[in-house]
Amino acid sequence: ETSDNQNFALKPLTFYQKAISAVHQDFNKSDIYENPTLSGVLSPKEMFNALQHKASAFYQLFQDKHLIKDLKMAALTYQLAIELSERMRRSYESADAKLFFTNKVFPVYNEAMEVSFQLYQQTKLPIYQAFMFEINEKSKAATLSDALREMKIKPKHIKVELLNQERKLHLTINTLQMTIAKETGSNKVEN
Repeated sequence: ETSDNQNFALKPLTFYQKAISAVHQDFNKSDIYENPTLSGVLSPKEMFNALQHKASAFYQLFQDKHLIKDLKMAALTYQLAIELSERMRRSYESADAKLFFTNKVFPVYNEAMEVSFQLYQQTKLPIYQAFMFEINEKSKAATLSDALREMKIKPKHIKVELLNQERKLHLTINTLQMTIAKETGSNKVEN
């Protein structure tokens, strides 16, 4: 039965590994403990999704088996997903891209932070503390970058009253989303 449980836990990881290979021109390794480089990515969004799911599956595997190597692999895979998202952010400017970053990328920062914190708790190694700091800084930089891009996109002749109204509406939306998350017992806010 233990062997069946291990195979069940590893099966999603083999599928994510195949998905990663499918969207990379040079990477075809079946070893789930291997990740590709970011050069040669054919479909960045699909690669990001596969990396995010692989990292999440490794974190789940760690929670089941308590092997540090699985937690480390989750952290490394999240790190690669974040690096890919930074490259994608620089090249995408559409409304669809903004939605992708809001719904898919920003939650990965939180997941990566949770994994890094767990790694630090387990190992007490300063490198994982530094990794948490790096994730936090990259998250802030991404938020600031998006805000600056939004400012550049908006026409300069918008009335101050409209801009203030927009800010208030965003604040109201965020407050309502947090209220919904609290009431449903979820720590994830969905749009």
